[in-house]
Amino acid sequence: MNPLLKESDHRFKTINFNEIKLEHFMPAIKEGIQIAKSNINDIKSNSNSPDFNNTIVALETSEETLSRAVTVYFHLFGSESTPEFQALANEISPILASFSNDINLDQELFKKVEYVYENERDSLNHEDKRLLDVTYKSFVRNGAKLNNESKAELRKVDEELSVLSPKFSNNTLGATNDYELWLSKDDLGG
Repeated sequence: MNPLLKESDHRFKTINFNEIKLEHFMPAIKEGIQIAKSNINDIKSNSNSPDFNNTIVALETSEETLSRAVTVYFHLFGSESTPEFQALANEISPILASFSNDINLDQELFKKVEYVYENERDSLNHEDKRLLDVTYKSFVRNGAKLNNESKAELRKVDEELSVLSPKFSNNTLGATNDYELWLSKDDLGG
């Protein structure tokens, strides 16, 4: 079984990095997206009035499988990346950008988030209010209030960035890995 798709049996649910192989990431990310989409469809199709639990908490927990796979991938990408690992970023980033836009630009989902923001914000405790604020502002900052033409333009820009971002990271990592510092005995004096 793919170690990214199962809950860890280690103490504190830590990831066993020794079990994870490069070929585990794409299936885990694709499966995580499918699970998240199903969870989000459940939120959207819920006929009850939107509230903090059935909208905000449900949304917050909807991407746990995807988040685990993506977090592990980008952690390893930044710390011990191989050329094969770097190449995989060119596949993963556009998929994640498209999924993110599908969520952030979904008008039906945003209306539920906005309803909770406008109607329950003042009745929540500090922690719940903070989660609601972060969720609402994330939607707004990522284009939820844009018109359809601007949303299409944003999708296009995000698609371009999803290709350029891994390229930039790969160039930076390559330059860092190629850097050499030569010292002489005189440089080490003292």
